[in-house]
Amino acid sequence: MEEHARILVVDDSAEVRRLLRKILEMEGYSVSEAADGREALQHLYDEEVHLVLLDAMMPNVNGWQVLKAIREDERIANIPVIICTAREIVPGESPGWEKADGAIHKPFRRSEVIGVVQEALSAGKARSTST
Repeated sequence: MEEHARILVVDDSAEVRRLLRKILEMEGYSVSEAADGREALQHLYDEEVHLVLLDAMMPNVNGWQVLKAIREDERIANIPVIICTAREIVPGESPGWEKADGAIHKPFRRSEVIGVVQEALSAGKARSTST
């Protein structure tokens, strides 16, 4: 496990952010929060983040737009991003799905969150050491 990994949780629901924070902090992760896409991008530019849990459906700047912005900016392009959504993700139909490093479906289970986070952090670490 990445004991000291910093995770940014982005969701317009304060309750979802609180629940994800609790799950992740119980596993030893450091957690920051953002309530929308603009705030998320600002966090990514201002602080070191090792992984992003990103709500797909948010007002103003949605998760898919944030994901696109992350992948197009070389400063933050290698940060693993996990999409969180209540909708079914259909590869080829969901815009930008191929740019995500995983998905968590709402309502989520604690074990699902931890498993997907650990997998994405491991893959992201391997990707950053190979470049």
